[in-house]
Amino acid sequence: MPYNSFTMSFTHQSILWLLLFIGFFGQLALSAQVACPGNVFVLDSLQASYYLEDAMEILLDEKHNLDFTDAQRAEANFQPFSQYKERFRTPFSYWGRVCIKNQLDPKSSPSEWVLLFSNKLTKIDIFISDSLSSTNLKTGEFLPIHEKAFMKTAGNSIVKVTIPPGSRRSLYFRAESEIGQSLKLAGVWLRPLELQLRAETRMKKSNGFFMGFFFMMMSYSLALAFFTKDKAYLFYSGYLSALIVWQSFNTGELGEWLTPLLFPEHPQYIYFFKLATYLGIFSYLAFVSSFLDMQTLLPKWHRLFKWIIWLGVPLLIVDAAILWTTNFSLLRADRLSVVYILLFIVVTCIFLWPLYKTKDKKGQFILAGILAMNVGLLLTAISRFSPSNFTLGYFQAGIFIELLAFSLGLAFRRRLMLKENQEKAIELEKNRMQRQANEKEAKRWRELNELKNRLYGNFTHEFRTPLMIIKGTAEQLAGNDRKKEMIVRNSDELLEMVSQMLDLSKLEAGEMGVDWVQGDVIQFLKIHVDTWQPLASGKNLSLFFYSKAETCTMDYDAEKLRQVLYNLLSNALKFTPEFGEVVVAVSVLQNAHLEVTVKDTGKGIPEDHLDKIFNRFYQLDDSATRRTGGTGIGLALVKELVELMEGHISVESKVGRGTAFSVRLPIHQRAPLAERSVSPVMAKGPQPQLAVSPERHLEPNGERPHLLVVEDNIDVQEYLKSLLEKEYCIATAANGAAAIRTIGDQLPDLILCDVMMPEMDGMEFCEKIKTDERTAHIPVVMLTARATQKDKLDGLEHGADAYLIKPFDKQELLLCLHNLLALKAKMKAFLLRPGEEQESGNGFSEASRTLLEAARTVILKNMDSEYFGVVHLARGLSLSKSTLTRRFKETAGISPGHFIQYVRLHEARQLLEAGELTVSEVAYSVGYSHPSHFSTAYKSFFGISPSETPK
Repeated sequence: MPYNSFTMSFTHQSILWLLLFIGFFGQLALSAQVACPGNVFVLDSLQASYYLEDAMEILLDEKHNLDFTDAQRAEANFQPFSQYKERFRTPFSYWGRVCIKNQLDPKSSPSEWVLLFSNKLTKIDIFISDSLSSTNLKTGEFLPIHEKAFMKTAGNSIVKVTIPPGSRRSLYFRAESEIGQSLKLAGVWLRPLELQLRAETRMKKSNGFFMGFFFMMMSYSLALAFFTKDKAYLFYSGYLSALIVWQSFNTGELGEWLTPLLFPEHPQYIYFFKLATYLGIFSYLAFVSSFLDMQTLLPKWHRLFKWIIWLGVPLLIVDAAILWTTNFSLLRADRLSVVYILLFIVVTCIFLWPLYKTKDKKGQFILAGILAMNVGLLLTAISRFSPSNFTLGYFQAGIFIELLAFSLGLAFRRRLMLKENQEKAIELEKNRMQRQANEKEAKRWRELNELKNRLYGNFTHEFRTPLMIIKGTAEQLAGNDRKKEMIVRNSDELLEMVSQMLDLSKLEAGEMGVDWVQGDVIQFLKIHVDTWQPLASGKNLSLFFYSKAETCTMDYDAEKLRQVLYNLLSNALKFTPEFGEVVVAVSVLQNAHLEVTVKDTGKGIPEDHLDKIFNRFYQLDDSATRRTGGTGIGLALVKELVELMEGHISVESKVGRGTAFSVRLPIHQRAPLAERSVSPVMAKGPQPQLAVSPERHLEPNGERPHLLVVEDNIDVQEYLKSLLEKEYCIATAANGAAAIRTIGDQLPDLILCDVMMPEMDGMEFCEKIKTDERTAHIPVVMLTARATQKDKLDGLEHGADAYLIKPFDKQELLLCLHNLLALKAKMKAFLLRPGEEQESGNGFSEASRTLLEAARTVILKNMDSEYFGVVHLARGLSLSKSTLTRRFKETAGISPGHFIQYVRLHEARQLLEAGELTVSEVAYSVGYSHPSHFSTAYKSFFGISPSETPK
């Protein structure tokens, strides 16, 4: 090649390479300028986090059709973030750009960084470029897990970028928000990767501590709930489970675990687990209520807690609906849950005061726990309204303190329950042993009862033979018709009682059958009612028989029906006052039943006693003053007999208006016809008692002592008069009240009285006699069938001088009366001064004379006091009243009250014999407040009046 040609060619090549070199570096410069548009965010000092909004610019993509190239070309349309006032609206897209320049020291500056976007941005495309290359990354809350470029978990929007020291990077991102709300533009942060990983690690460690603590407590509570069947542990474990879910949701770990497994294409569904807040409140309130047993401790608050729980159910459903319809807008959904949480906080805070007032020991743990939890929860709820300042630290601290208090409370409650269970176990063991003992005792009593029934039946059966002999022999005796009639009548009454006792024994043993016969039951009833007419007339009562039907042929047991009628008529006539009436009404009912009603106009039965009158041995009036006797087996036997005949008995009564017993028997004709009907001769009825004798008063008789007999039974009166009328001048009274009226100016020397009498019983009568200054010196002998030691002691405490039990021995009664008269004579002799009689105190032992002399001295010192009595005498002798009474009875055979009266009367006699005082003055000087009473007592004791006393 020619030189020139070579030279030209070389020149052309050199120019070409120069142009290529210049073009290459020019292109680099041009590329660098294009890759870093807009504002530049300079990293010139190392910080933990950089907020890029100050340098960021925003572009609205209304049609959602711009790509990265279009965004680069629309440079003029970007506006500074700080000047963009509009809100982020759906379904628009927004482009953001910023240029980041790293001017940090290469020795201290990291190269790896992370970009963090607000969780309000659901899908984000990030474009990062430098002078040489461009990278496209994706993230966002709603982005499927497999499309995320970094930290492929739910609940975060993070990407990793490399920005070495001395370099710059241009950042473009396109963001969308699909949640159903209008919100402010979200921010972007830049953080060193190492710091971000450290923060994530610290958070996981912290969360792991709490989660481990929660899980441990939940597992332990579930185990206790399973083994102890205690609902408090079950609700507590439910509360801890809700805490675990809620804590895992807020820290993102729940999404990290569950989203890849359950909904990798829709990670936003994890927000449904936010509703665990409601379940936590439900379990919390149920736990507190069960722990404290609020249904008993605070019932009104228990109902309020239940109301709040049921209120939360529809709120939970509405909250879930809001999440779904707003495409998981937490800001809107949280408004409802926060209101419910605030209601929960307010109620539990107010609840602290009534809980404190209960002073319940278990409640102190709940008190501390609720206080700690509410403070933490309130602070957390407040911070929730500001997402940039939202923190779980308050909640975690409050929950930790609360769970510590609750756990201690459960342990304390468990210890109390174990203690209570031990006490219950001991009590159950005691009850078991008691039941065994009771069963053994019941078995023993059953055996004894069976033995008693056999003996009872045998004895009552054997009673019938001697009674029949007594009755038959009495009927054969000639003369003494009055006494013979009394023997026969009382034999019949005793035989009837024996028959009833024997029937009860048979009924109890199940050995009694029914002897059915078919006949005219109305004729049978009428004849038997007529046999009671003499007794009714003797008591001035009207007895009527009434039946609508003239005849009624049916099956009945004649003897059992007779006993039923006997007992009902007997009671009606007993309890109906004079001039009253008793009606026996018979009706044939349409339901094939016969109804027999016995109605009286007596005093009636109180309503609260009606259900007891058919019990065995039950007596409406069991006092000593009841007007009528009885054993309490009549109505019990009637009920048993009526039921044995397939019938039913009922009673209606009104106090003061009368009583009506109704017996219903079924009408059937299955039994054979009776051979003959019942005639009046065959009918068995009661014999009328002797007419009540008028009260006999004392008549002066200088030879025989005067004896007053106080007895309500006419036959007993007649018997006592027949025994004692040869030795005593006898007066009678039917009860204590009549006896008080009988005692007049002529006081009796002795009184013989019964205990159980109408109007005024013997105890009250004796007490009145002994507390009356006119009659206190009169000896009283009680004669009664009440034979217990307690009854005897009661009689003696009321002032009785002797207590004889029926049936009594005739000789014992005569000796007792004789000894009391002799004792009265000896007392007169004792009270005479030495020299006036042969020997003072003749007939008493040395111990008796010593006691009587000491007592006499005390009485004489207090002679003019009308209130001086046994208590004062006992005090003067330094003895108790009971000891003084016992010693007087044992040594002198009299009561202290008698002795006081004797001393007063004897001292009065001495004053009268002195002739210096009038009778009235003497009466006052010896302690009598009424001269007339003194005169009566003086005459009774000495046999002469005070004015007749020789001077």
